[in-house]
Formats: sequence, structure tokens, C-alpha cells
Amino acid sequence: MNIDKADVGGLDFPVFYRPDTRDVTVANFILTKTPLSLHRSFFSPKKINNLKPKFIIDGGAFAGYSSIFFSYMYPNAKIAAVEPETENFKLLQMNVEHYPKISPLNLALWSHETYLEIINPDNETDSFITQETSDYENRVLTQSVSIEQIFKASGFDYIDILKLNVNGAEKEIFSENSHYQSWLPYVKVLIIELHDRMKRDCSHNFFHAISWYDYFFMQAESNLIFVREDLL
Repeated sequence: MNIDKADVGGLDFPVFYRPDTRDVTVANFILTKTPLSLHRSFFSPKKINNLKPKFIIDGGAFAGYSSIFFSYMYPNAKIAAVEPETENFKLLQMNVEHYPKISPLNLALWSHETYLEIINPDNETDSFITQETSDYENRVLTQSVSIEQIFKASGFDYIDILKLNVNGAEKEIFSENSHYQSWLPYVKVLIIELHDRMKRDCSHNFFHAISWYDYFFMQAESNLIFVREDLL
């Protein structure tokens, strides 16, 4: 794996990336364009200033750029950085080495515990999908974990921020038999990118799940941001 590093304004430590890949675009977008910021002028609810995150789940943490962003925005928060793809995870570990409150997890978010096949038809660092398989031979596999499992293991009463960029796995995470009722009521802020282009019914399952709760909505680039003002 060819790796280089660069200094980014405002960060204390260099950021590692793979030259000639989408790493450069993703890192620049997240760390300088700040699409994950919850403070978006008059578009944000006033109560967002009450948010003092203690626990954040970064689902689809990729190479760690979003986890680093959250760490600088909320230095007191513990962050579970979940990334299934092996090469991405190695880079994630390098990038968060100096951030003790970020815990890298080499797992794939899913509705339940199982083994998933990793498929990357475009051979891009950020375009793979995961799917269940019963054929464990000659497959690139990763173990899954549910949000419920991570939440229970955290010891916290709330998931202050749940960020999901999981390339279509949102279909399974928010499916009717996924038991999202065990954790979704405790999510204060949910940031998600939907991937119906990769897997049908992602949006259908997601919007059906959150329709039971009262969220303030705003959008930043491809991220949909939902805020539970009653929990702030």
C-alpha cells in the first residue's frame, strides 16, 4: 500500500493518504469543507448549541478523516470508528494513532452479527459494498456488528452523534427486523448518506424508521442531518 502524508491547517498531526486514489478528495472535502458540521448558520436549530457529545459512532469511518473531524470539534467525546475494509482500516489506524479517544473497529455495521462479503466492482477505496453470503471460500469477508451492540458496550445512555456512510448497508440497518427500536430513540443527531444507487430500498427503510421520531432536518452536500431537539 503506497502511503503519503500531508499537513492540514488546524490539525496537530499529519494526515495519511494513498496517492492517486479518492483519499485526497475525501480528506480535503471532510477536513476543509466541513460537511459534517452541525452549525450551519440559521439553518441549524438553536438547541444544537446545547449538544456536548460524550459518545459518537462514526459508521463507515473510511481512513479516519471524519473521526478526526469529530475529535477536533468535540474533544471530550469518545468515538467508535467502524470500518470493514482491510486497507482502509490500516490507514484509519495510522490516522487516529494520536487521538486516544478514537477507537478503531475493523467491523461492518449491519442489522445483526454475521459474516459479510466485501465487493468492490469499481476498485475504488470508497466504493465497496457488503452483503451476506453463505459461501465462505475464496471470498473477502468481514465480521459485522450492530449499532445496538456498540451502543450497549459503550456504557453511555445516548448516542450523541451517529454518522452513517455505509454504502447501502443502511437498507439492512433500518430494516423492520433489525431491532433499530433498541437504539434509534437514543440518537440525538443522525448524519447519513443514502445509497439507493448501490442498493434499492435504502431510503425507503431509513425514512420509515425515523418517521416514528420527531427530528429537525437539514442537509449539507450529500449528508442528511437529523436532530432530536427534545433530547438536547
